[in-house]
Amino acid sequence: MERMRDFERRQHLFDFNPWWQNPRGWEQHDPDLREARLNALGSYDPQPLSDIALGALYLLMGPRRVGKSVAMKRAIAGLLGDGFDPRHIVFCPCENLAGQDLRRIVRLAEDLTPGIQPERRYWFFDEITYVNGWATTLKQLRDQTSLRAGCVLATGSSGAKLREAQGELGGREGQDGGVRLLLPMGFRAFVHELYPNLAETLPGESLTSADLQSETARRYLEPLTIHVDQVTLAWERYLSIGGFPRAVADALGRVDVAPATANGLWNILVGDVLHVGSMSDRDVKALLQRLVLGIGSPLNVASVTKTLNIGTRNTVESRIDRLCASFYAYRAATTNDGVAPVHGAQSKLYFIDPLIARLPSLRDRALAPPDITHLSEQQLGVCLLRSIALTERLAILDEAALLVRRNPDTGSEIDFVGPLLQTPIESKYVSQKWRGARRMLDEHYGHGVIATRDILDLNENIRAIPTGLLAWTLDG
Repeated sequence: MERMRDFERRQHLFDFNPWWQNPRGWEQHDPDLREARLNALGSYDPQPLSDIALGALYLLMGPRRVGKSVAMKRAIAGLLGDGFDPRHIVFCPCENLAGQDLRRIVRLAEDLTPGIQPERRYWFFDEITYVNGWATTLKQLRDQTSLRAGCVLATGSSGAKLREAQGELGGREGQDGGVRLLLPMGFRAFVHELYPNLAETLPGESLTSADLQSETARRYLEPLTIHVDQVTLAWERYLSIGGFPRAVADALGRVDVAPATANGLWNILVGDVLHVGSMSDRDVKALLQRLVLGIGSPLNVASVTKTLNIGTRNTVESRIDRLCASFYAYRAATTNDGVAPVHGAQSKLYFIDPLIARLPSLRDRALAPPDITHLSEQQLGVCLLRSIALTERLAILDEAALLVRRNPDTGSEIDFVGPLLQTPIESKYVSQKWRGARRMLDEHYGHGVIATRDILDLNENIRAIPTGLLAWTLDG
């Protein structure tokens, strides 16, 4: 990558910090905030940066197109609205930058805004994971420049080596800093946007997985029986549209996701995530479709490699690793005892959003769309990851965050168990004959939840709860 010259770096700062010259009018022209306004989402604002504090270092991670840049710009607008001097705030997009560019841009920003105490500065670095060696560069900046005292916030779309980066940055986050995760909107936010009248009739508070067997959960869920059908229809719409803000905005004005939205996400997957190089569009579709058809089943990479003939097993494994490292998919490891993952056992691979799973069939109508029962299992897992991430920020990158309990003799399974999930949950997206899914739960736990389509039964130790209602209950 060719390094920028200082006059180019200086222009980079002027281009992306318009509030230095126009602190009141820049929001109207900012492309990220303008797109957010045009999306016309009524209430969605996850506010992952609402409580940032001076002296802290934050990493806001998540897939592209979930609104990390918008969150940054809204945080900047909030600071300016609170009366902060515009020159205290520096924003720097990091795509196509080298580490040396970043170091020089910090120095130039200090030169362009003299007389400001380091502890009063806010530094925003968007998509810093595009910078080679970003963690080392950020560590050096935090140690050796005015970034040591101010508030530093960096976003990224790659979880690769994030745990190692945390080690490098350890002790530099400050009391309030650390990693935060922004994913596509969850089911509750989706309902608020597309079904506001329904949202008003449902409880505002949420429960944890540890509460699901409690009397509190009974009191919470029993009055919602009259809403089960409506919630189920909303859940199935969510399984079609997903939670990327642009896709939800499309659904407000039309039946389905707009082709431009789907194509934009496809281009990100092909170019930024998979780095397919020599793979044809047909090969990419074939790989993703094969993974989609395998949702809910143990992932056999050797079989995928043999079936598709698109490269070696290492090549296919690398593509899957990239999907997970970029927060577009996650793995659930296998356990035999409900606690420890089995080394070398096949994991399950799920996508982080239904729209990703739909992309092959949207690109090629001859391909089968994802099975709704598999999508329901997938998105229930995402909901559980969200709940776990409230205390375990990087759960999505940990194959042991959600475990699949598998009987090695019979192959029978419980879909979601593990030390971070206090209640075992089996996904059984049916409207009848759900009790057949109880056997493993009975045998190993004596309690648990069956996530059904529309059956609510709270009368026994193993409870049946409609998946959409369960998602609403857990998604705070």
